[in-house]
Amino acid sequence: MNNYPNEIFSIEKVCSNIQQHFKNIQYLNLSNNNPKLKSLFDQFGDYFQNLIEFDISNNNLKELPFSITKCLQLEKINLQGNNFPSSYLEFSSRGAKLLIGYLKDIKENKQNSNQETIKQSFEIKLMIMGQEAVGKTTLINTLLKKEKPLETISTDGIDITTTNFSSINQSQQQENENYQFIIWDFAGQEVYYSTHQFFISKKGIYIVVWDVSKDQSISRVEYWLQSIRSVVQNECSILIVGTHVDQVSEDQLNQSKNQIQQLAQKYEIDSQNNVICVSCKTQLNIETLKSKLIQISKQTMKNIQIPSTYVLIQQATTKLMNETTHKQFPVVEARQLFEFTKDKFGFPNDQNKFERALIYYHQVGSLFYFEKNENLTIEQRMNQKVILNAQWLTQAMAQIVTNPEAKGRLIKNGILKQSDLSFCWKSSELFPQSIHEYLIDLMKQFDIMIPINQNQFNFNQSQQLQSKEQQQEQLFLVPSMLFENKSQSIDSIVKEIEMNENQFELNRWYSFSFLPIGFIPRLQAKLIDLFILQQIWKNGLIVTSKQNQNINLIIENFTIEQIENKFSFKIENIQNLNQKMKTNNITHITCLKLRTTNLIECVNVIIKINNLMNNLVQDWFHIEHKIEYLFPIFTLNNEQIFNIITKSQLQQLIIENKNKSLQIKNYNSENDKIEIDISEIAPDLTMNDLIFNSINSNQFKFDKKIGEGSFGIIFEETLNQSKVAIKKLKFNENESENEKEQLFEEFCNELRIMKNLNHKNIVNLIGYSIDCWPFILVMELISNSMDLYQFLNDPLNIIQIIQKLDKQRNIVANNHLKINIEIENQNNNNN
Repeated sequence: MNNYPNEIFSIEKVCSNIQQHFKNIQYLNLSNNNPKLKSLFDQFGDYFQNLIEFDISNNNLKELPFSITKCLQLEKINLQGNNFPSSYLEFSSRGAKLLIGYLKDIKENKQNSNQETIKQSFEIKLMIMGQEAVGKTTLINTLLKKEKPLETISTDGIDITTTNFSSINQSQQQENENYQFIIWDFAGQEVYYSTHQFFISKKGIYIVVWDVSKDQSISRVEYWLQSIRSVVQNECSILIVGTHVDQVSEDQLNQSKNQIQQLAQKYEIDSQNNVICVSCKTQLNIETLKSKLIQISKQTMKNIQIPSTYVLIQQATTKLMNETTHKQFPVVEARQLFEFTKDKFGFPNDQNKFERALIYYHQVGSLFYFEKNENLTIEQRMNQKVILNAQWLTQAMAQIVTNPEAKGRLIKNGILKQSDLSFCWKSSELFPQSIHEYLIDLMKQFDIMIPINQNQFNFNQSQQLQSKEQQQEQLFLVPSMLFENKSQSIDSIVKEIEMNENQFELNRWYSFSFLPIGFIPRLQAKLIDLFILQQIWKNGLIVTSKQNQNINLIIENFTIEQIENKFSFKIENIQNLNQKMKTNNITHITCLKLRTTNLIECVNVIIKINNLMNNLVQDWFHIEHKIEYLFPIFTLNNEQIFNIITKSQLQQLIIENKNKSLQIKNYNSENDKIEIDISEIAPDLTMNDLIFNSINSNQFKFDKKIGEGSFGIIFEETLNQSKVAIKKLKFNENESENEKEQLFEEFCNELRIMKNLNHKNIVNLIGYSIDCWPFILVMELISNSMDLYQFLNDPLNIIQIIQKLDKQRNIVANNHLKINIEIENQNNNNN
């Protein structure tokens, strides 16, 4: 395609014998073409009707052509890194078909001559967050012009209020605009943090509150900023509001505000305009805050359109909530709400459109509609529940997280029987028995409750489940109810594991500059799913491998202060370590201790843990972490001194091929050093599990190049008198250490994938070598093969293929193209 850069988007200029086959393209990648790609042409959907996956990320585009609604086969579309309306991203994250449906809804309304069919949506979710007792609820009451209560009581869970600020700024209002704010007051107590993940969303405005009369560290402003950013990245506006201005001098106020403004800059928040200090007592800057909220709302909701049919759902839910039946129990089936909205308010007889409207208002926070399974038909999905009042759901969670009734029924540390949930949700008006299964599913989905196997625990005599029914009953772990510290019995189990002299010990540290809300409970939930649970407490757990119960894992999370106390002088250069961690803003370390009788067998376990961590920190919480390896050296007094080395340092040592060993201080001799085999510290990095495939690279000359790809160069070599293909990683001498480490990771992943592939149509792996850099893969050689790289870079070959297919139209219908396009800059403005 490089012969027609940019021209591909002026379809009429592309030669006709290629143009007619655009309909056969199923996979199209146009990502990372900014600023060369300005927009998609209006007829895009007419030519690419059979697209299944479309990646247009990182192009800074603002609109999609409505013709994309003709791509009825489209299943996945990546819109990240553009300036599309937030509603596009919300729908596309749930599947391309929903996005196409939403665009169709807007298109239908635009084609209607009645201009009133399109309404601007100005319903904004306003989320108020911050530590306990910083004045969040008082601030909300002041915004709502409510009188201050005689006694200040901490928020229990989450309080939700709806209000409208538009009357205060009439001069700014435009016709048909309605600025309605759904205010969420999040409790600041840590016990509620696990429930927050239900309700933090990318659609809305956040206010982080701090008390200017106290040190900002007490208000933990940075913690809350990090928590928000870990979920929404830079997709939402954040205001930082200081309270109690009337209680400090002007100098104190300026000092506190300056500290927060510096913090705001760190998180790319407008430090001049989005940091506001108020007094709820004197009303100072309250009107300024309201005006700012409306201003941000206009910017946030600019160009976001909502079809008028969607608004009918709002009217229907308001009417239902006024009925006695639904005031206490605001839950209906989607089908029931659909029929009500259709009969009473004239919603079209289109269940798919109705579901899109539900999803839209779910994102806004007006109602909740959690789809259980996207593979269900629309008829089946219409049987799912819709929660009309979010406050009801927060109450349901509070009954589990903080209810004394629940705590009193714990059969063991943090564990509830399913039958005991009836006592937690005992109000038949609020939580009828018929809704319990649905609530349990929601709690499991967000790891508020984790299902566990009761056979994994040893109950004492008073806790023993007597009947067969009780023994078969489902148990749930409630992470927020776990004990803060390990019990003596858990300490005894840890010591017993550590005293097994037949086991090797591997230690890993996963270091974080920030540990977000819900990270530890989610980590525990995933580990319980992968391994056999032995013991658990609030910040850690003990598990064993399902495949080999001689592999024990102890995983525990520590703050930096706890690390200092726990290890004290057991770590070499502990002072330097502390300084290094503080310099790198490390606040938490999750420690993994793996005990095993066989280093090779434990590699798969380590890979599972690393993959799990990567999934959590990159895909779920969007934070960074660093892996460090600890290994002990014994003194003459049989005392353990731990040495620490980072994963990056070990990778560099392996890359540099320094005999695959470390030289470290000998604690039994002042002048001597001892060597430690890296495979004893990091068998996953030296690939001990694949050692039987390891091949000495010195026997290869690398002088007969037969091909080249994006990541490697292919050579023909001889191994054991047979011809083989050698894939050597491609890199240049100027690549940074990070780039080398990334190549290292890609090599390991490809090697382990190829190891498990064995098919007649796939080139088989013979072995590998990491005794040279770049690393190499040894594969079978396919004789008389064609250089695909050169073939695809010759446009004449593509033309020939298309011409041949043109002669066999019965084949054309069943052949599709997967194309990645990089637009070359030819200094023209063609799009």
